[in-house]
Amino acid sequence: MINNRIFIELGFSIILVIAYFVYFIAKYKKSPGFLAGIMWGLGAFFVSNAFTNIVNIAGSYLINEGILTLNVPVSIFFAGLSRAVGVVFSGYFIFRMMKKNGKFDEENTASPVGFMSGSGILASPFNANAHLLALVQLVTNAIIINRNPTQEELGSITLEQLQEIKEIYETAPMFEFLSFAIYGLVLAFGFVIIYRLVAAYDKREKPFARLALPFLVAFVFYILVEGLPALDVLPIIKIVVLLAVTFGTYVFVEKKLIPNA
Repeated sequence: MINNRIFIELGFSIILVIAYFVYFIAKYKKSPGFLAGIMWGLGAFFVSNAFTNIVNIAGSYLINEGILTLNVPVSIFFAGLSRAVGVVFSGYFIFRMMKKNGKFDEENTASPVGFMSGSGILASPFNANAHLLALVQLVTNAIIINRNPTQEELGSITLEQLQEIKEIYETAPMFEFLSFAIYGLVLAFGFVIIYRLVAAYDKREKPFARLALPFLVAFVFYILVEGLPALDVLPIIKIVVLLAVTFGTYVFVEKKLIPNA
């Protein structure tokens, strides 16, 4: 039987992710161009994935050719680099397209677009690793396990495979699933932070001046965020550090960088 604590933790994690959506929709639904921002943000998600995949393909090529050795630091570096490239360049590209079409609002566009683009990490049907969908699947699996199904009821899934799935719950430390949810929320909210920074610096004349600082901030942010899952520390520590990094980056961007753009 799956411990009730697991169900409580998964339920709270799902509520937390849903609350993220509710908060942003409630906050920006009356803002000018909200619906346009949502639609453009959907496109930004695919553009971001395209840029991210280009970096990942380049990294895979370098590793396969023996130019780089696959290890934890290299994996973290390319994870951070691909995230930063995807977010910064997708934001720059989408905001340019919106301006050409007269859909960009200086005060209200960046956050809704960033919210919608980042939401693809949490709940996009086009993302097989979407965090909300994964959490729901974990709940479904736990319910099935607790029913103690027969092989006939499982169909193509063997009892051995079911036991392996069960071990995921039995060996997971406390707050493991909550840290997974927080990790997804941080990745998603990173789009909002960086898109706001990209929009602010897009006023500068030279392309380098527009992109250099947003890219540097995004790279450092995502290196720190992507590096945490690789550390062998308690999930609660990961949660605290993730929230601290996100809060620190948000305050730094909003209070120091955007006002001086």
